[in-house]
Amino acid sequence: MPPSGWEHFGDYNDLGGLDGECELCGTAIRYVFPVYHARWGTMEVGEVCCDHLTSSDFATNQMRHVKRRTRFLFSNR
Repeated sequence: MPPSGWEHFGDYNDLGGLDGECELCGTAIRYVFPVYHARWGTMEVGEVCCDHLTSSDFATNQMRHVKRRTRFLFSNR
């Protein structure tokens, strides 16, 4: 597997629970991020592995946005 050159594509997928499994590390995941490499193809990974493979903070920023939106929607104020 190539250590660099991975790209995130498409939107993340919310499975609603820890129903998925990261194809890189095998951890149970709720949010699935698709990544692609020209020599390897596609993989569905979790937030941390997506950021690691793509050398970015894309997935972390997406999850930060989701958490803020959820906190706002269910706020008592």
